[in-house]
Amino acid sequence: MAFELSRRILRLLWAFEQLEVRLEAPALPRPERRRAKRANQGIGLVALGLPDLSERADAAHDDELERFTDACPVPTTHARLSEAHAFWHEALDAYHDPAAFVSKLNALIQALRNITWALQKELGPHPELETGWYKGWQDRMREDRRLKWASDARTQIVKRGDLETNSKARVRIVGEGIGGVGTEIDVEPAATASEILRRLDIGGLRDRVRREGTLTVERRWTVEAFPDEELLDVLAHCYGVLSHVVAEAHEQLDGSMSTCVKTADDPHEQASAWQHPSRRLPCMWAGREARTSRRNLRSGAPIRVAFSSVARPPVDEEALRQRYADAPWEAPSPGGDLFEHARALHENGRRMLLADGEHIMIAWLYNGNQAVSQQGLAPRDQREKFLIIEQLANEAARLGADGVILTSEAWEAPAAEPDDPLAELRAAEREDRTEALVTHALRRDGTTKSYRSPMLGLPGELKLGDVEVYDYEHPLLRPFLDVWAEWPGISDG
Repeated sequence: MAFELSRRILRLLWAFEQLEVRLEAPALPRPERRRAKRANQGIGLVALGLPDLSERADAAHDDELERFTDACPVPTTHARLSEAHAFWHEALDAYHDPAAFVSKLNALIQALRNITWALQKELGPHPELETGWYKGWQDRMREDRRLKWASDARTQIVKRGDLETNSKARVRIVGEGIGGVGTEIDVEPAATASEILRRLDIGGLRDRVRREGTLTVERRWTVEAFPDEELLDVLAHCYGVLSHVVAEAHEQLDGSMSTCVKTADDPHEQASAWQHPSRRLPCMWAGREARTSRRNLRSGAPIRVAFSSVARPPVDEEALRQRYADAPWEAPSPGGDLFEHARALHENGRRMLLADGEHIMIAWLYNGNQAVSQQGLAPRDQREKFLIIEQLANEAARLGADGVILTSEAWEAPAAEPDDPLAELRAAEREDRTEALVTHALRRDGTTKSYRSPMLGLPGELKLGDVEVYDYEHPLLRPFLDVWAEWPGISDG
């Protein structure tokens, strides 16, 4: 098959040469060229002078776009917003190249300032908005420390030396029950993760920490004005505030960001930002992962954590009904909150455990009382379990989820005194361990509930005890609270 395909391509190229047909790259819009470059993809050549069937498809696409979108009431402002978003990603791509990063950074800062310039000009025909609605926003933006810094930096230009003075690496040892206590060290701007790791002294750690812990190194460009905040996070906050202003400008002029033609035609899919509690784009929350490296604390081997979709076989609904036919499925009460959903999911988990003899770890991310994601998790050890939960917390940030439910089997053991050797062992390592089905639910405000069903009976005769409800915070879910604590409000200064 490969030979036949190659033969046909060569024949086609020979025909082009005989007919003197020129091949050139098409004149694509700048956002599409940037997207291809970011994905390390080439742009295919087209034959000049031959009929272009794609033009018909593009025309049909344009007609379809016009049917379901509205004209943009502030087109120049909206275009500047898209430009700033593109520059933010270009700065992230250049994070490990100081000269390129500074260049992209200054372009980004200028682009952010251009948004307000363009908006003021487009509000000119609407003086009532300029002196009323927009005046209120101007007052709020002047009180925002990050926006003020970005505005001052535009007139001063950020220099490489300023950034090099404040380049740091945040180093932490993380894991369930280990905590995330870390330190910051000054690093050379172009230092690799391996070079940073060689500078660290991690002697004197307990064996369990070495066995289960992960060394996390996060590269962070900072400036003197915000020594505790990463620079692209600062500018993502600025972008979030300005995107909120632009969204409201659409509404003030009887439009909508969600149906705006510029939103629909933007390859970055900006519309998803308007539902996020922080007003940041999901991709800007994912930026931290791009500048973070992880190492196995014991072996030093690199670790990569990612979610992937796995195609499942077709579901036989009739077989499912027969397998779990002993009782109707539990449904949350109408209008039930996160904890009511957790209660119902725990009841259904009990049924599945009794029918199957096991229950995998499953997590649900919620936005309010609506599930936005369901993930089946399969950690092989304690290190993987914590890293998966940490990555799930990052996914919650990306999706704007403000609640999580986690159901799994769990080993349990009685608490031991600090000086008891058993205190160093996990429940799974102890002879007196027992098992339970547990469901933990946690909301962004820190309120939590856990549902526990102890497993009783002999092997092969599984029974479950009554459901017990607790309201303590499980340490495994701590990464969610850490992520939610970083969500800036629109008026944060």
